[in-house]
Amino acid sequence: MSDTKLDRIEMMLRKLDAKLDSLETKVDELYEDYEDDTKERQTLSNPFVDEETIVKNGQKVPYNRLDSDQVPKFRNFLSHVRMNEKAFTQKEIDYCGFADKTFSDIRISDNARRILGQAYQKAYGKPWSFTFVRGYLYKLDGNKCWRWSDGSID
Repeated sequence: MSDTKLDRIEMMLRKLDAKLDSLETKVDELYEDYEDDTKERQTLSNPFVDEETIVKNGQKVPYNRLDSDQVPKFRNFLSHVRMNEKAFTQKEIDYCGFADKTFSDIRISDNARRILGQAYQKAYGKPWSFTFVRGYLYKLDGNKCWRWSDGSID
């Protein structure tokens, strides 16, 4: 195949990827709006639920926690992405914002871990070496709790 055809195919794939990113962002926004509306209605009906009930009956969302010793290096990576926006997709930049909170640890969903892992690979040319603790966020009636594979509970 000629270089021109390959360039054209690559350009089409990039456009498709950008459209998929846009669609995924819109779906995420719709889901968040729905979740916020549902959360408000549920909170009004039941203001408090004990943690065991949340774990037993709640929605189970896979999460990843990065503990304090690796947080500064991870935050440096997030800053790098934001300072070099032209090298990253809008989705990668958005997920950096989701991950960069002022807590002592970093908590990101599996989807955010995948997207930020791709951004890290793009930025540094190698897979990241962060060690995440697997766990779950349990949500029920506007209440939430965390359970981690290392046995810790938040």
